[in-house]
Amino acid sequence: MFWWLRLHGDIKAGSSMKIFQAHQLHGRFAVLLFFILLALLVSAAQVGAQAIDPASPAVYTTPTATSSADAELLPNFEPDAAQGATRSFSETLQFALDSYEQRSFDIDALLVGIEKSMLVPKRTYALFVPAVRNSPREQQQVQPTPTPRPEEPTRRADVWVTLWPEPSIRVGRDRELRYEIRLYNDGRAEAQQVVVELPYDSRLIKPIYSSLDGKAGDWVSAVTKDRVVVTFGRLDTNKSRSGYITFRVAADPADGTIISMRPVFRYTDAVGTRARDGNWAPVLVGGGNDTAAYVWMSVNPVQAAAGINRNFFSNRFAPNERVSAWLNTPNGVQALNRSTTADGQGQIWFDHRPQTLPRGTYQMVLYGNQSRLTGVVSFVVN
Repeated sequence: MFWWLRLHGDIKAGSSMKIFQAHQLHGRFAVLLFFILLALLVSAAQVGAQAIDPASPAVYTTPTATSSADAELLPNFEPDAAQGATRSFSETLQFALDSYEQRSFDIDALLVGIEKSMLVPKRTYALFVPAVRNSPREQQQVQPTPTPRPEEPTRRADVWVTLWPEPSIRVGRDRELRYEIRLYNDGRAEAQQVVVELPYDSRLIKPIYSSLDGKAGDWVSAVTKDRVVVTFGRLDTNKSRSGYITFRVAADPADGTIISMRPVFRYTDAVGTRARDGNWAPVLVGGGNDTAAYVWMSVNPVQAAAGINRNFFSNRFAPNERVSAWLNTPNGVQALNRSTTADGQGQIWFDHRPQTLPRGTYQMVLYGNQSRLTGVVSFVVN
């Protein structure tokens, strides 16, 4: 019985050991299965990280360039490892980060190179660069119109020629008659040249000599049977100059014959040329010479009571010049604060009514502002 009990106990112990061993085997198998599944998951993760296409094998293959332009424009695509090599997930992730940084640097360098060299990209890869335009605010901005500045008037010469005869009233037959040619430049610029023509009647007078300033460029440039031409050199602004031409009067003109002379002139400045007529300077032929310091002028009536209008006239001024007037009285000069303008022939008509003048003799004075000629005539207030 003892042995049965021992056998029975051994059997039970053996059964328990077998059961324990079975349980131990099952536990080991479960742990093994767990590690196998874990390995499969890690392997799948590695394959998914390395593969570009799920259908492609889990190995890295070097991309193949399709043209020479690929190799030139995309130099960053280089083999990451040897053909067929594989990497762990961490290595692959770190390599991807490094490759991304390297490619970003290469792309930036490529763009800088393109900007510096201004090379047109190859047609294999289209490069779209946005057009640089001004902002709408800049496009719509309108520059203010500058404040207009008045243009300074063009500076020009303003030349006047006055002819003064000597003697100025009457000249004897077979005597010399000298004409003074007076030049005035009232302009704001110099006259480069002034040309004066003196037309004459060869039956009454003939030119015999001249007196001019050769150093200033003045000279007789022409003498014909009916005119003398005198050319004057440069005449500065606000300057004057004179020259003389002398004629001989014929021996047979009758008394009272008028020797008429009116100069015609032109002058040139930096802008162009202007032409004008001078004053009329007639002289009578007679038995001797008579002269005066003033141009001829008339008044009508010569004598009248105060309050009667007087008309003054002269035809010896320069055409279209401004003429001023005043009175010479026993007590001095009386300003009239009046002026007038000569017509195209140099004629002046001037009216004056001496309302407040006491009895006495007075003189009307007319002064040509451009010719510098002065006309004087006396009148009486009864």
